[in-house]
Amino acid sequence: MTTIDAISAQLSYPMLAVAAARSQERDACLVGFSTQISIDPWRYLVGLSHRNRTFDLATESSHVVVHFLERDQLELARILGGSSANDDVTKERYLARLWRGHEAGVARLAPCRSWFVGRVLARHPCGDHSAFVLEPVAGTAGDARFHQLDYQDVRDLDAGRAP
Repeated sequence: MTTIDAISAQLSYPMLAVAAARSQERDACLVGFSTQISIDPWRYLVGLSHRNRTFDLATESSHVVVHFLERDQLELARILGGSSANDDVTKERYLARLWRGHEAGVARLAPCRSWFVGRVLARHPCGDHSAFVLEPVAGTAGDARFHQLDYQDVRDLDAGRAP
């Protein structure tokens, strides 16, 4: 293990779900790379893996939905992070009952209490991920007693699908 791998293993950053839609297709994935990047105007950045179907959809979408996962949503995180709709029908069936539509033409996951729809302002390739710069256009803050799911909660997850 390299020094940077050891440091990374100690970090505890938020785990999010990002959903994207195109025509009748929709998918969501677990995201560990994200941050607010501006206060005025408010901007948010999410990093999507090139290996996810969600990335494929997001590259052609004008909006995505960012969901802030809570600790009681570990099963959802494991489904989103451990498989891809490209190669796992179980994920698609699991998510089918959770989808809700939105006026921006995107889909959101109903169990998530804190979320926002972000208009994609820019996409930047960054190695095996791309950074999506988002402008929030709608959403809800959920409950003030929010207990955020973080990396340490899912660090044993075998993320994504095999290359």
